Amino acid sequence: MRQHCFYELILFLYISCFVINSLLFVPQLFRWTPKNSDLCFFTLFHSLFLICSAICSRFVPDLFMSCSVFVPRFVPRFVPESVPLIVPLKHDDKTTWLYNFTHHTMKATLRKRLIDNGTRYSLRLDIYPPAPHPETGRLTRFVNLGMLLHVDPKTKEARLQNKETMALANATLTKTQLQLHAGRYDFLITNKPADFIEFYKKHTLERNISLTTKKKWNVSLRKLQAFLKLKPDQPLYFSEIDKNLLENFRTYLLENFAINTAGSDFSNIRTALIHAYRNDMMTVKITEQVKAIQPQRTKIIYLTKEELNKLVKTPCGKPLIKRAALFAALTGMRISDVAHLKWEDVVFDPTGPCVHFRQRKTKALNYLPVSRQAIKIAAATDVPDNPSGNPTGNQTDKPADIPAEKRTGFVFPRLIELHTQCKQPHFKNWIRDAGIKKNVTFHTMRHTFATLQLLANTNIKTLSEMLGHTKIENTMIYAHVVNASRRAAADVITIPMGGE
Repeated sequence: MRQHCFYELILFLYISCFVINSLLFVPQLFRWTPKNSDLCFFTLFHSLFLICSAICSRFVPDLFMSCSVFVPRFVPRFVPESVPLIVPLKHDDKTTWLYNFTHHTMKATLRKRLIDNGTRYSLRLDIYPPAPHPETGRLTRFVNLGMLLHVDPKTKEARLQNKETMALANATLTKTQLQLHAGRYDFLITNKPADFIEFYKKHTLERNISLTTKKKWNVSLRKLQAFLKLKPDQPLYFSEIDKNLLENFRTYLLENFAINTAGSDFSNIRTALIHAYRNDMMTVKITEQVKAIQPQRTKIIYLTKEELNKLVKTPCGKPLIKRAALFAALTGMRISDVAHLKWEDVVFDPTGPCVHFRQRKTKALNYLPVSRQAIKIAAATDVPDNPSGNPTGNQTDKPADIPAEKRTGFVFPRLIELHTQCKQPHFKNWIRDAGIKKNVTFHTMRHTFATLQLLANTNIKTLSEMLGHTKIENTMIYAHVVNASRRAAADVITIPMGGE
């Protein structure tokens, strides 16, 4: 009996608020615009109507749903835009609250937020009006995408990374907007099983590494997918990754690839897992349970001074490739740094020329002193090739018409394009014509610089700084190549023997 009276009381409150709220529409019939005080008065009764509507839908859902047709679907023009008309819908067995925002159309907007001391943007979606969570019913406005942008991208890789990130963010925005129009809010559920492959791709995209290194990371992921026989769009949840999976993948790499290649691929997967653990994507640091693949020391190929002199005297089908290779042998720079070197990066100090550049591989700044001979080779003018592509026997580089101090633009334009030509491998042909039987690549010039410097008794710390190594251990590999010092060290200790 008491419960029945309570229901009647609630229904009476609802009907009363409905009548009062309906009276608010009478002034609009006479085209009357209320004052601020009247506006507050009308807004108050409108809010009471909404509260009573919610109470009725909670305690007398069946009776309320039969009367819900009387709920007005319009709001007078003097009601503030910030007051949405919320129509409670019938909830399911789990008493989940669902709301139909009829006055406002839900819209998702991409927003940026400064993080990392103003060096990066964090992207998130701004949903207005806020969307109800499918499980808790809590209104949610902001959804973090976990994507980052460089505030001031100065390099080509950073600009490309921003472009790819924005393309991914806009795709997510479009997908979210379609879900909002369909009345689906599943994207607010964050307790879905996390996909390692999706996390790995996003982590690769956000890492501050070169494009070549990103390609290697993607190759490592494809090897993992091939090992697990996963389709490109098939997920790999973090809960499925355990010690046995990593050990089997480690064995798979060692059996099918060279040990250094396997070590590099396995290291990329381990790095991503460590990053996932630091971001609370995993509860156990599983990488501590599986050993890394230790790389083997490879044979370093370098050229002697006599072989360099042969290359100087040997003509090349593309003189620019010859000049760039000799410049690398005199400076120790990588081909990626040589190809992107500009005359604006060359500083002509009174003590000698220097090159101030940012390394493409490590992104570290390097202030490298170079010889005047290296600048002279870089500033030389190439002799045009014959129509047949074969150089003449007396082909030489002409002196530069413009002084190096006044030049602008790339020092070696189109170097990568000319070096990677498959139909006319000018670099390989140049090495062959010089009579050198070694497997020489452009990177061999960097090894040649380091080895000849050590043979000239250059300090290992100084050499490490000139090469731009972040760790001196990377430079120590060249110390094992220099047999002269090891030979001398072997004869340092002698003991007197009988008869000597």
